[in-house]
Amino acid sequence: MNRTNDWVNRALCSSLVSIVLILGFAGGMNVSVAAQANRAPDLVVERLVLDPLEPEPGVGVELKATVTNKGQARVIIGFSVYFEADDKFLSSKQISRHLDPGKQSDVKILWTAAEGEHTLRVRVDAFDDVVESNETNNTLETRVDVRRLEGIRSITMGLLENIGQGLQKTGQALQIQSSNDVAQLLNAFQVSLGTARQELSTSADRISILGQILSSNLAGEGQVQSSNQVAKVYRSTAAALDNAIQGIQRLNPQLLTDAFVQVRMSLVDLSALSIEGISLSGISETVPLMDQGLEKAEQLQAALGGAKNVDVNAVAQDLLTLLSQIGVQLIHVGDGVIQTGQERAAHFSDSKGQPVSHYQSGQELKVSASDANHLKLEVFDATGKPVFTSEAEGSQLNWNGTGGDSRALLPGRYFYRLTITASGSARVELGEIVVSP
Repeated sequence: MNRTNDWVNRALCSSLVSIVLILGFAGGMNVSVAAQANRAPDLVVERLVLDPLEPEPGVGVELKATVTNKGQARVIIGFSVYFEADDKFLSSKQISRHLDPGKQSDVKILWTAAEGEHTLRVRVDAFDDVVESNETNNTLETRVDVRRLEGIRSITMGLLENIGQGLQKTGQALQIQSSNDVAQLLNAFQVSLGTARQELSTSADRISILGQILSSNLAGEGQVQSSNQVAKVYRSTAAALDNAIQGIQRLNPQLLTDAFVQVRMSLVDLSALSIEGISLSGISETVPLMDQGLEKAEQLQAALGGAKNVDVNAVAQDLLTLLSQIGVQLIHVGDGVIQTGQERAAHFSDSKGQPVSHYQSGQELKVSASDANHLKLEVFDATGKPVFTSEAEGSQLNWNGTGGDSRALLPGRYFYRLTITASGSARVELGEIVVSP
C-alpha cells in the first residue's frame, strides 16, 4: 500500500474512532456501564419488502418487515412492530417469541396502495418495552411511487435519479450539528449514520426494482449492470455504517475501524463507476478531505494516550467539519448525475408536441434528443420479442405506433431501446411504453 492510500485509510478509520473514544472518555463515560449495555439486545428493522414491487393504485400490497436482534443478549419479552404510511398508522403486529442474538423474524401486513408517492415506515419496539443497547435504530423508511401503468417513462432516467438521490441524501445526513454536549454529539452521530444507512438501502432497493421490471433481453444492458453494481456498493456501505453504529454503541474501536475501512473501499469503488457515460469519479475528491483528517486524528489519538496539550473539543469539531465537507461533495456528485441525466434524456411527444402522459394504441409519437444526429428506436413486447424498429437522421424520429406488420400495437406493456448518436458517440436510453386501449 502506498503512503497516500495508507494516510486515507488511517484518516478515515481514526477519525471516527477518535470522535467516539476521545469524546466519550473525556466526557467521563463509565466503561463498565457501557460494557453492561453491550450485553443488551438491539432490535433493528433490517429491510422492508413490497410485493408487488411496483404496485398500481387500489392494489393490495404485502409489506414484509424483517426484524433482527443485532445485540448480544436475547429479547425475552414480546414487542410490537408498527407500520405507517405518510405518518399515518396502518397496522401493528406482535412478536411474542424470544429473539436470540443474530436471529430474525418476519412480520407481514396488507396495505392498499393509493396513487402518488408515499413514505412507508416501520417501527420496532415503538414504546421502548425492550431495554436495548441502541435505541436510535428502531425505524426504517422507504419511498414508493404508486402509479397507473400508462404512458411512457425512461428507466434509464429512473436509475440515474435513484443513484443521485442516494448520494444526495447520504451527504445531507453527514451534516452533523456540532455540540459541546458529549451525549448529544454521540447521539447525533449515531442518528446521522443511521439515516445515511437507511437512504443508501432505499436507493439500492429502488435501483434493483427498476432493473427487474425490464424484459429479459434488456436486463443485461450495460447501464443496468452498472446500476446494479452501484446498488451493491450502496448496500455494502449501508452494512458498514450499521457496523459503525454498533462500534459507537459498544465503544469498540476495532469494529469501527473495520467498518470504515469498508466505507473507504466503497467510495473508491463508486468513483470508478459510470452509467451510460455519466461518471461518479467526482466521489474521488473525498479522498483529499480524508487526508486532511489524518493530523487531527493523530492528535486525538495522542490525547487518548495521555497527551495534555491537545484541545480535544476543537480537534473533534474540525473532524466533524471534515465529514460535513465529504457530505457536501457527495451531494454535488448526486446533483450532477441527475442534472446530466435530465439534459441528455430523450423526449416523447404527441403530434402537437405535448409530452405523452397517456399513450393510446396507434397514436403518433415524436421521439427527440436535442444533441442527436442519429436515432434508432427498437420496441419489444413484454417477453422481449422485437415488434418495431426505426432509424432516422437528425434529432427527431417519428413513429405512428404500429408494429412491424403495420398494425397498431395491442394494448399492453412494451419496452424500448433508443440509441442516441451524438458527436460520434452513442448512448442508450431504456424505457417502457404502456399502450392503452
